[in-house]
Amino acid sequence: MKFPRSFSLLTLLMLFTIAGIVAALYRANHEVARTRADFKRYSEEMGFIDVMDGDESKLHIRRLAGYPLMSFGFRYYLPAKKKFILHVGSGVADPETGLPPVVFSAPLTCSNEQGTLVVNLEKLPTKYGTCWIVDTIIDNQLSRRYCQDPDEFTWLQTYLSVFSNDQLIGRPFQSLDIAAAQIGGHSPVAVISDEEFVEVFCQKEFHPSAVPVIPKEMLEQRKIFQVWLAPIEEDDPEKDGASPGNPIER
Repeated sequence: MKFPRSFSLLTLLMLFTIAGIVAALYRANHEVARTRADFKRYSEEMGFIDVMDGDESKLHIRRLAGYPLMSFGFRYYLPAKKKFILHVGSGVADPETGLPPVVFSAPLTCSNEQGTLVVNLEKLPTKYGTCWIVDTIIDNQLSRRYCQDPDEFTWLQTYLSVFSNDQLIGRPFQSLDIAAAQIGGHSPVAVISDEEFVEVFCQKEFHPSAVPVIPKEMLEQRKIFQVWLAPIEEDDPEKDGASPGNPIER
C-alpha cells in the first residue's frame, strides 16, 4: 500500500524560492536603511537643511563650518514666492539704521532646492594695486568687487586672527541654542518668516570685554562687518540696480 507523498519536489522548490525572496527583501531593506543613514550623515556634514512640512514658505539659512578665516559660507533655502537681496557691508554704522555702508549687493538666487552663499575676503596685488577683494558666490555664480580702500578689512583680519572662535551672530540666530543645535560644526538652521532684514553674520570692531573702557569717540567710529539679507518685492528682482555680475560700487 502506497502512502501519498506529502512533500514533493515542486513544494521544495517553492520553499527555496520563498526563502530566497525573503532573504533578498531583508538585504534590500537593510541596504535602504543603511543608505538613508549614510545620506542623513552626509547631509548633516554638508550642512544640508531639512525643511519641515509647513515651513516651505519661510527662509531657512545656516552658517557652514570649515571655511578659512576670512571666508564665510552659508547654506540657504529660498521660499518659492519670496526674494531677497544680499548685502555685504563694512565701516561705521549708520546711527539710524545700525547698518554699515554697503560694499556689495546682489539678488540671492537659487536654481535648485537649496543654494550656497560664500563671501570671501582676500587682500591681493591687482592691477589697481594691493587691495582687498570681495568674492561672492551665489548659486555657483562668482562676482568680484575691488575695494577702493586698501585697508578696508585689515581690522577684521586682525580681530579674527586674535579671536578666531568669537562669533557674534545676530538676529534671528541669537534666539537659538547654538551649543545644543550645532551639527558637524555648522550653526543651527534659522527659520525666518517676515523680517525687515535678516542679519546673517555680524562682527564689530573691539572685543565686547573691552567696550566698557573704550572712549565714546572711538566707539562712535567703531567699524562693523556685516552680511545681511533684505526682502524685495516680487516685481523688483534687481532693486538698486544690483545683479550677480553687476555689484554696487560704493
